[in-house]
Amino acid sequence: MSNAFQKLKNIILCISGYLEILIALFLVIMTVALLVKFIFAVILEGPLAWNQSTIHNIVQDAFNLIIALEFIRMLLKHSIGSILEIVLFSVARGLVVDHSTGIETVLIVFALGLVLLIRKYLLLPHDLEYSISDSEHGH
Repeated sequence: MSNAFQKLKNIILCISGYLEILIALFLVIMTVALLVKFIFAVILEGPLAWNQSTIHNIVQDAFNLIIALEFIRMLLKHSIGSILEIVLFSVARGLVVDHSTGIETVLIVFALGLVLLIRKYLLLPHDLEYSISDSEHGH
């Protein structure tokens, strides 16, 4: 019974791994399409027509593309470092793009500092390089 359960568990893990790669591939395709759209929007509008709202939208779109790329890396690498990178970009996006109150801004800066401290002092060098699944399987 235990052997059959282990085989079923391995099959499910294998299927979920393939689905994860499929999702990452889909996200890459969508991110490339959005990047092309972003570039054309910036070029076609032209710098002379830019105003504060346009620049805000450009920065927001750029952050969203970066977060999508980091999310793809996180899906494929499974490392603590890639997870922290997406958290950093997401929190930084909130600081730069969103219009927050003073208290929210202080909390966001505190959260950024906390993530950076964790990254610098609590992670080992191999945490940033090796995947979580590798360390779980002893590779």
